Amino acid sequence: MDTLPIRYDPSLTQSSTTVRLKKNDKQDAKQKTSQEFEALFIQQMFHAMRQTIPDGGLLKKDNATRIYEDMLDAERARVMARQQSLGIAEAIERQIQRKK
Repeated sequence: MDTLPIRYDPSLTQSSTTVRLKKNDKQDAKQKTSQEFEALFIQQMFHAMRQTIPDGGLLKKDNATRIYEDMLDAERARVMARQQSLGIAEAIERQIQRKK
C-alpha cells in the first residue's frame, strides 16, 4: 500500500486567509444586513396589505392559516430583497459607505 507524503502549504494557514476574509466579511455583512432590513420592510408592507382584506368568504381563517400566510409573506419578502426589486438595500449600503 502506497502512502502520499504530507506537505505543508503556508498559504492555506488561517493567518494569511484571515486578512482577505475580513475585508470581504465586512462588505458581505453590510450587504446582508441591508437586505434583511429591506425584507423586513417588505414583510411589514405585506402585513399591512393583508389587514385591508376583509374577513369572510367561504372559509374562515384560523390560526394555522394566519401563521402560514405570515411565513409565506416572510419568504416572499426575502426573495424580493435578494432580487433587489425595491432598491432599499442598495440605498442603505450607499448611505453606510458615505458615512465612512
